[in-house]
Amino acid sequence: MAEINALFEKEHPEIKLEFEVVPPNDAYVQALSPQFLAGDAPDVVMTDAPKMTAWAESGYLEPLADSTWADDVDPNLKPFTTVDGELYGFPMEQIGIGIFANMDMLAAAAVDAVPTNWSDFTASLEALQAAGQPGLNLPNKAGWTGRMLLTASAASLVYPGTSDLDEKILLGEETLDPTWVGALDQVMELQDLGFVDWPTQLGVDEFTQGKSDFIAGNSAYWFQGAWNLQSMIDEGVNVAFAPWPGADSGTSHGLLFPGTMWSVNASSDVKDAAAAYLEFWNDPEVLGLYLDAENAFTTFTGGTSPDKEQLSVFSDAFDAGDVAYTPVSTWMVGDALTAVNSNVQSRMLGDVESAAALEAIDDAVSRLR
Repeated sequence: MAEINALFEKEHPEIKLEFEVVPPNDAYVQALSPQFLAGDAPDVVMTDAPKMTAWAESGYLEPLADSTWADDVDPNLKPFTTVDGELYGFPMEQIGIGIFANMDMLAAAAVDAVPTNWSDFTASLEALQAAGQPGLNLPNKAGWTGRMLLTASAASLVYPGTSDLDEKILLGEETLDPTWVGALDQVMELQDLGFVDWPTQLGVDEFTQGKSDFIAGNSAYWFQGAWNLQSMIDEGVNVAFAPWPGADSGTSHGLLFPGTMWSVNASSDVKDAAAAYLEFWNDPEVLGLYLDAENAFTTFTGGTSPDKEQLSVFSDAFDAGDVAYTPVSTWMVGDALTAVNSNVQSRMLGDVESAAALEAIDDAVSRLR
């Protein structure tokens, strides 16, 4: 980010940037919401789909449909960058959530490629066990891994061949029970086959311990986001990143998270400067710097994505259009998101069956309507 900002100031010496780093997630919302209310929020703010939606509905964000880049936004990102058909976000990335594989550990178990479907994946886990190699690490203390695994399995088992599925779930035209039972059962099959102990995994933090364990060689596989890839490369791990291998056969579909965006404060006194900043990011070389650092994919039609060997399996799925998106702008929000976390964890503890867990999530989604 610092490199991009320096390049912007060099190209636009008439504009002085004041870039402020704010802690993410709830702390970010708590910091900016009062500023928007008082009319003194930053001219350009980093958003994601939920934040953009909330702030746009409150009238805090400037519509961006007249921007030179607006028509080139990847059509798949429309649900995440618009509110009531109006564009409010410059999408900076769409980033994969999938499986990291330690290729040296796989080679030690005579597994020569990252598995791309369920039968090959379970066979590789059996081979790792037979070779005395550590297998799969899926920490889920915060519930993130559970809900993303459910969605990643659905990317191959539920989403293919559907249209507007997430919108239909939100409207009640489709339900998770029974459509998603197979996806949740797949997550549980890992325990049935002896590859993971879910009650133990519920006590391990997915964002800190999981990553350090993988880098240290304590697991051959780890499920997380591609934003972790560069640090693994820097640590010298012989790693590959691929879609969660949930397909019954053939190759699996990838799960994408529509990540960060730039939005413009509707109360800004320097909207021309803000527009210039977003336009600068639209330069493929500039956006490419960010995509390369994040190991994310382009957000624009005809754009260029990172060309890295470690990312190639996921890149193939992206290029083929074999992807689904996390439903963060439709039904997996608010109390429904909480319900996903709690009910998937209850399923992992053996407290409920898959159908009952999904029915409870459906009930929470119904209250969003």
